Amino acid sequence: MKKVLKIFGVIAFCIVLVICGLIINNRVYYAIYCKSDVDLNYLTGKEVKIVASAFEYLAEHGDAIFDGFDELTELIVYNRKYEFLITDGVYENGWDFLGFNETINKNIYRRLANNPQSFATKIDNHWVGEYCTLNYAPVSLLELIPVIVPPQFFSQDDIAYRSILIHEMTHALQGNRDNDRFDKASRLDAAIDGYFENSDFNASLKQEGKILEEAIKLSDKNEIAKKVNEFLHARESRRNDHNMSSSDISNEKEFEWLEGLARYAELLASEGSKSIYADNLDKISQKTGSDWYYASGMAQIILIKKLEIPDWQRKLFYENYSLEDLLKI
Repeated sequence: MKKVLKIFGVIAFCIVLVICGLIINNRVYYAIYCKSDVDLNYLTGKEVKIVASAFEYLAEHGDAIFDGFDELTELIVYNRKYEFLITDGVYENGWDFLGFNETINKNIYRRLANNPQSFATKIDNHWVGEYCTLNYAPVSLLELIPVIVPPQFFSQDDIAYRSILIHEMTHALQGNRDNDRFDKASRLDAAIDGYFENSDFNASLKQEGKILEEAIKLSDKNEIAKKVNEFLHARESRRNDHNMSSSDISNEKEFEWLEGLARYAELLASEGSKSIYADNLDKISQKTGSDWYYASGMAQIILIKKLEIPDWQRKLFYENYSLEDLLKI
């Protein structure tokens, strides 16, 4: 009995030691980034440069990602106190004009933060992508994750940060091409959460993820088509096994459309990043919760392009097709 208690004591000590180490790691990370001033009423030089790099990336590569993506000209970044609108346009209605910035070659406006979110915001009847400023991003991350979670898993280098700007700008592209669909899809995050409490459901998602991981590595169209059929069959089995309603299935497909397109653009824009976050974007089977649908949607776009499905952009952006619908053609 004493031997058992001793072993239990050692295990308990090791667990406590690991938890303490994780908490210390989190607090050290916080001590580094909490020095950043996240209430500034202007964008720092580095924040301006990285926003400029996002527009430069779109100008060079945007059209290769989605037709017309290179024509997006607006972005909002925010810190804890202010939102900054970067645009070619002229705005009033609560926006203060800060001036023309030669680095970005655009106008910059500012307003007090009005419930900002990392997504897209509607301004004057059109959508604009929105994300944290470079300085606020790591602080915002620390405010969201538990203290025992290593923030290094989610931290972003400059390329990864830029790729997330591209992700959010993709949402603006979706919203401006199909406002009603985008508006409805943007409310779906909580609609699919209930299934994640079921371990069998999660195991099925993991299996679908593995099939997708194998499929996106292939180059032969016939082999890809076989893997796509395997994926679709596994997906149908999961839905039947868990008695998913037609509404839940529709929500699942719409959420993949919403976040899969954005994650696909983010993946391409993250090339060259050294961050753990960016390196894990295509690890579909490792994703959990709603993040799984970001990755599964991204993988389906990759397969759609590899299979050279005709008119896929028109169907996705204007004709209400889901990613899954296109793979079934």
